[in-house]
Amino acid sequence: MRFNFKMLLAVILSAFICVSCDQILWREISIEPPQNSFELVLRDAEGGTFESNPSKSTYSAGETVSIKAIPNEGFMFKCWSDGVSEPERTVVINGDMELGGEFTRRSWTIVMYMAADNDLESAAILDINEMEAADIEDSGITVLALVDRAEGYDGTNGNWTDTRLYEIKHDDDGLNGNIISERISCNTLGLSADDDSELNMADPNVLHNVLRFAQKQYPASEYGLIMWGHGTGWRGTNCFSSEGGSYGPVTETAGVKAFAIDDYSASFMTISQVHQAISKLPEKLGFIGFDTCYSALLETAWEFRNDAAFMVGSENIVPSNGWNYQIFLDSVAAEACQNATSAQAAQASQTASAASLPAETLANCAVSAFSEQYTGMASASISKINLSKVEGLKSAFERFCASVISGITSSSAARNVLNCVMSNVLSFSYPGSACDMYIDMYSFVNQMNTSKDTIFSEPDDTEVFSHMDSRRSSFVTALNKAVSSWSGNGAKNAKLGIYFSPLTSSGAPSYNFSPAYIKNSGDLTQSAFVADSQNWVPERNTTTATVLNKIFFTEF
Repeated sequence: MRFNFKMLLAVILSAFICVSCDQILWREISIEPPQNSFELVLRDAEGGTFESNPSKSTYSAGETVSIKAIPNEGFMFKCWSDGVSEPERTVVINGDMELGGEFTRRSWTIVMYMAADNDLESAAILDINEMEAADIEDSGITVLALVDRAEGYDGTNGNWTDTRLYEIKHDDDGLNGNIISERISCNTLGLSADDDSELNMADPNVLHNVLRFAQKQYPASEYGLIMWGHGTGWRGTNCFSSEGGSYGPVTETAGVKAFAIDDYSASFMTISQVHQAISKLPEKLGFIGFDTCYSALLETAWEFRNDAAFMVGSENIVPSNGWNYQIFLDSVAAEACQNATSAQAAQASQTASAASLPAETLANCAVSAFSEQYTGMASASISKINLSKVEGLKSAFERFCASVISGITSSSAARNVLNCVMSNVLSFSYPGSACDMYIDMYSFVNQMNTSKDTIFSEPDDTEVFSHMDSRRSSFVTALNKAVSSWSGNGAKNAKLGIYFSPLTSSGAPSYNFSPAYIKNSGDLTQSAFVADSQNWVPERNTTTATVLNKIFFTEF
């Protein structure tokens, strides 16, 4: 039997049919219009939000849309779900699209204050390269570098000589001499990412404003500051001129210079000005580091005892290369990632989550990196100072000094003490120039106690003098609680220094103390330690019994 199949009429696009009789089916074809609108879905994520511009329900094919990741306070953007790391980007809509992203808690924002408007310009470029060589992008660490360059020392990277603020970015090419970090604007400082501006890095307002900017724009669980450049310890300079009683041009200093030395403005920042800039911040610092010479001093620690939790610095000269920031930041990043893993494990097990990376861990990383860099260099040393323990340390030192004072009752005893310090006590100074001399506190205390039977005269207070040995023990206990250190020569007790005296160019001690280190002199640049010390610093009234008065100024 045969049947005729005439036409096809169906809404079915294709099918098998069984023909058992004559059938007439009509064919009807309709053309589906192409889809010309698509959706862009941005998935929510913990720690931040996303926005699109323009923001609408559907987009035309081929339309370009700007999308932006916005971290919540205390978070930082990690990457988009397709692996792109830039928080602001554009996408072209050619179909329905769904994107998400990941945010991570910002545990630390660290500000590098790089006063390189001087002969350390090349070292600054190297150190920025070291920061970029470190990989901190997934660690929850943000590093901002405010750097001021000089003229004539380094011609790389366009040879710019103004002041620029960078958010440090990782460079896959490592140490190649090129700065690839993101240049950012800071309205508070008058800095634009597109224009050149010269700032006076010796102005404490500049330091305060960049720290305040960092805390506002890069909120974190903890904040750190690293003062980078030249330094002379308790005061800003050693160029005090006795003729006229004023500070001469900073460029006249020999080798060792001030905190935030700025050649362009011929100025510097005193230790008290650094404190003033930090103490006014809304958030206390967890860490302050000094990549400078002569910073691990009692005077410095006392100044910042209420401004930060931990301080790191060296009591001796630091080589011009300073800290190795690749080693330091890689170490910090590793600790931060390990800490974050512990926090996630604690959260998964419903236990208390781990805290943000502790300030002491950051300080330990700085000490460890420095020791790795300068192993074999006998003169290199670095100290970690728990600033909450400094008051106890100062009190113990002042009590020991009272015993020393009681034993200096004659001009011969004063000479004996001076000779002992110059010959036997570990000291630090810039060789071959008129400069300042610092001494190691432990070395001084130990030598005074060890030599007490030969260098002192009949004490004017037998009871106080008799306590010298026990007070030495109390001081050592307080020192070990407050300070841990590493030294290239293996010395375990060289931890913290203190100012002793000016030196002449021949290396002899000078009686020409700056008013900034004479208590009650009226000098406005005095550090807090000079004002607060009872038994160490010289007084304007030279009859007052202090160690330095007895050695240098008392007439017996």
